[in-house]
Amino acid sequence: GLVQAYGQRHAFLRMLGDAPQALRFLTHFLGLGPYFARVLIAAPEWLDLFAKPELIEVPTTASELMAELAPITDEQLFMTRLRRLRTREVLKAGIRHHAGLIDWPTLFEEFSVVADGLVQAAANFVAKQMGLPAYGVQSCALAMGKWGSGELGFFSDLDVIWIYQSQSGAGEHEQQQMERWVAEILRV
Repeated sequence: GLVQAYGQRHAFLRMLGDAPQALRFLTHFLGLGPYFARVLIAAPEWLDLFAKPELIEVPTTASELMAELAPITDEQLFMTRLRRLRTREVLKAGIRHHAGLIDWPTLFEEFSVVADGLVQAAANFVAKQMGLPAYGVQSCALAMGKWGSGELGFFSDLDVIWIYQSQSGAGEHEQQQMERWVAEILRV
């Protein structure tokens, strides 16, 4: 599993030997259940998050997440990168929480900030794909439930209501375009 995914057994064991804290965090995370093990096997480069505290000390902002995704124009690449960013940020926040750097409310708030950035990035991506200017669609994503209250947990879903303002004199075509835009965002 994990050692094979890391690629270099010697380097992996050296990393754990050089950072006893990393070994403690890693064994704890792997003991939480199969989710984190699957995450680390799928992306073994994230094992460095356990050994290098500077990689996890500061949470990523919604704007930084949006900026990481903004240059991507290929849908497959965008979807892959969006999912990897979400997973990376959940892992980083989980490590910060386990290390005692943040409490439960802060952890849930950080998850909500990640959702904010990734949903806005998805909205901008879909707008570009449809030929609409980013931020040019007068709309609002109204976060509901745990997301809206800033209390997203590890496995929370996103409840959202989309509201948009119609241009004066706009007809059924604009409504259909907006419905398609929202459907595409939700698909992403």
